[in-house]
Amino acid sequence: LCVISGSKIPPVYLVLLVQMNIPVTIALSNCFKRDNATAESGEESHGYTALHLFGACLITAAVLMGLWPAVIEIVDPDSPLTAYNSACNIFIFLLSCIPAAISTLYKEYAMAEYKRPVDPSYLNLVLAIFQVIFTGIISPLVYPLQGFATGGDWTALYPSSEISDNFIDSLKCFLGILPKDVAMDSYAEPAQCNAALGL
Repeated sequence: LCVISGSKIPPVYLVLLVQMNIPVTIALSNCFKRDNATAESGEESHGYTALHLFGACLITAAVLMGLWPAVIEIVDPDSPLTAYNSACNIFIFLLSCIPAAISTLYKEYAMAEYKRPVDPSYLNLVLAIFQVIFTGIISPLVYPLQGFATGGDWTALYPSSEISDNFIDSLKCFLGILPKDVAMDSYAEPAQCNAALGL
C-alpha cells in the first residue's frame, strides 16, 4: 500500500504518516494484551506507561492535523484532480500502518512466547519471507489502486491482468533496456527509467 500510494504523496506527508505506526502498534498491542490478560488473570494489563500513551496521542494529534488539508481537498468539489488524487492516496498510505503494526506485534509475541533470546536475523528473515509471499498474493488485488482517484474509470488504467507485463517492463526499466516508446506510451503515466539502476 505504501509503495503504490507513496509516489503520489508530497514528501512532507511521507515523513509524517510513517510516524503513525507507533500509535497504531500501541493501540493494537493494548487490545491484544487486554484480551490475553483478562482471559488468563481476569485483570487488565497494558504494558505501556503514561508517557508512552501521551506520546502516541501527541503523534496521532499531529497526524490528524496534517490530514486536515487532505480532507478539505477531498470534500471540496473545485479542487484540482492532482490535489484530489494526492489526498486520496494519503489515506491509502495511512492504511499501510496496520500491516506494519501487525508485523511489529508478531516480533513482540515471538520474543515473549519463547521467553529466551531470539535471533533477530532469523526472525527478520522469517518475516521477510512471509511478506514476500503475502505481497505476491495480494499484488494483483492492489495493482489497480495505482490509478485510484484519477477520475473516470480509474480501474481500467492498471488492470490486474497486465501485472505480469508490468513487472517485466519494470525490470527492463530498472536495467535501462526498456524501449522509449513503451516507457512513454504503454502506461497511464510515462516511465522514468533514467538512472534507475543507480537508485
